[in-house]
Amino acid sequence: MASHRFSYASDLGWAYGEAPSELAGSVSTYESGAGIDIFRYPGELAAGFSDTEIGGATVTDNIQDLVIASIWNGTAMSRAAFGYGSGGRFYQIVDETTPTVSLIATVTNNRVGLEVFKDYIWYAQSTQIGRYGPINAASPTSTDAYWTGFTSTFKGQNLTHPLHEWRGKIYAGDANLLKYHDGTASATQMTLDADYVITAINDN
Repeated sequence: MASHRFSYASDLGWAYGEAPSELAGSVSTYESGAGIDIFRYPGELAAGFSDTEIGGATVTDNIQDLVIASIWNGTAMSRAAFGYGSGGRFYQIVDETTPTVSLIATVTNNRVGLEVFKDYIWYAQSTQIGRYGPINAASPTSTDAYWTGFTSTFKGQNLTHPLHEWRGKIYAGDANLLKYHDGTASATQMTLDADYVITAINDN
């Protein structure tokens, strides 16, 4: 990973910002293909990691949700991305420099919704929320029917169950209901008008 000190006074600088590729842009632009990493070396601009193809035999559907977490495999800590595919395939992608992709599980009746909460990855299904973990353990396991009682369809449409962690609880949309789970028990936080459907959750 290269770290660069960008000069605004030469052709090697970054005065004109990023260029879409090494074959485009003006003098003093920086190729954006590798991206800019502003976090790895505080106070410096570093070239980002190169794009890496993670598809092939393991990733055989379209990843619709992706979350990042620190994991411990019983020996060492590392970073991982967890992906939830359109076919219900649940993936773990580890090591940002040389990604290794593994299929954790294939979930039936999957729906859009994935979140990290209390050492588990929570994932949505049609009528329930499952969870995978503990992710800081040598052998995490999946429990599909961990949080049950969700509505599958509304007016002929399949419902998604967006998930969002906030202030010690994980929140889930269930048609017009905003539900939460604290890791031990669940309840309904808010009920909207009957014709409303919660499609996204965020904190403000």
